[in-house]
Amino acid sequence: MQSGVADKLTEALPDIAEQLPAALVSGGEIQIPIADYLSHIANTEIDTSLADHLRVEGEDYTRATAKDYIESHAEELKNHVDKAVAEHQVDDAFKTSVDSVKSIIKDQLDTASHFDSSVNDAYASLVAHFFAVHAQKLDTTPEALYQQYPLKVDSQLSGGQVFNQTEKTAVNVTARWQKALKSITATNTEGSVHFDMPSILKEFGESGKTLPFPIKVLRQVFNKHKDIPKDVIANLPSLIANPLYVYAHKDGGINIAIEAVTAQGEPIVVGVREGRIRTITPLHHSESSQGNNRLLTVFSQSKGLAYARNEKAFTEAKAFVPVTGWDNSNGHKVRTRKSIITNDDLVKKYGENFYQGTNNRGTFSPSTNTITLLKNADLSTFLHETGHFFLEVQFDIAARMTQEVEALGATPGQQAILDDTQALLNWFGVDSLDTWFNFKPLFFVFCQNKWGSLIGSILQIAIYTK
Repeated sequence: MQSGVADKLTEALPDIAEQLPAALVSGGEIQIPIADYLSHIANTEIDTSLADHLRVEGEDYTRATAKDYIESHAEELKNHVDKAVAEHQVDDAFKTSVDSVKSIIKDQLDTASHFDSSVNDAYASLVAHFFAVHAQKLDTTPEALYQQYPLKVDSQLSGGQVFNQTEKTAVNVTARWQKALKSITATNTEGSVHFDMPSILKEFGESGKTLPFPIKVLRQVFNKHKDIPKDVIANLPSLIANPLYVYAHKDGGINIAIEAVTAQGEPIVVGVREGRIRTITPLHHSESSQGNNRLLTVFSQSKGLAYARNEKAFTEAKAFVPVTGWDNSNGHKVRTRKSIITNDDLVKKYGENFYQGTNNRGTFSPSTNTITLLKNADLSTFLHETGHFFLEVQFDIAARMTQEVEALGATPGQQAILDDTQALLNWFGVDSLDTWFNFKPLFFVFCQNKWGSLIGSILQIAIYTK
């Protein structure tokens, strides 16, 4: 460990001091909880010193050891590349097809005007060779595969779900929140715990930098509503940042219907009044109405601006209300599409789904296969977002070929893709592609960002070593 770093580390995190002597003597590792790292070290001078020597539990390499591996196995890697090239050496058409894909990506990067020509050339080569490797396994050409998965590069955001490279995410905001919860003592009843104000609440007029949750109210929620699962409180920042519905409360403030239910399947609503959390309440079932129907009724009859996560949520709310209410034939002032915003609207305005980061650099939209390089984009941004694209293509190819392979058996190339896909699923802790595609949005985004960060680091090492 570099001189002075150990002292700074123990100053920031006193709890790890007892690990240091043995680690310094043996050259071993110390363990730092992710929540502690995000709260006390991330984006500090210590972070810069430690960055090349970090690894997530379960991983084999840090950035430094990965670089050492690449350098020490350079000849072995070169032989693998030479073998792949040799198999197509007599096929000039294949090489021309690789160059064609590279030219398409290079032109888009040049038009985006974020990096100089040499950088764009390296990035375009990376993408072209991704298509070349997969085309070889599928016995097609890089151009044909690119037509199936046309990657676009832009500098203007469009609608749809995006994965982004930003300092502030629902994952690390929630990690800091969970650390704050642990700091509450048994006798503590005063003050509040806070988390960063999500973009969606800013749209409803909440101007504070953080959203306070008074400890007294938190205790009341635990005591009064024991049917609310504990993980709802633990993951509250993520749930509020990506809700199902948001609508005005009749007495002021807003209600947020989060994507969580009680054991009885009753929806849970968070009430925000005067810039802070005032209630968390289940909408209980009754003899005359299910809790979800009560939620849709209140939402559809609320006044002013409202939010439905997507068109499906909006349609469900609209479909529940009697037609006479929606065509205004009885004089009822109805909820119209113009008064409702969706997640797509927020993406267009803020550039991300959950929290408005202070240093948003780029996004990837899986619905359009578009990488957007924003004004803060740096040399890591395209690599990070390309990682998302590579993962989307890898899993889509595997999903599409599964039925054919089950019927006819796999070619060696197809089997290689399936094996690589399963290795990725294992790394995420997922048992199958079916499970992956049925993930709830928050965990899916967590996996995507975990992957984007890892592959971005690996690609940087590979390009810089080259």
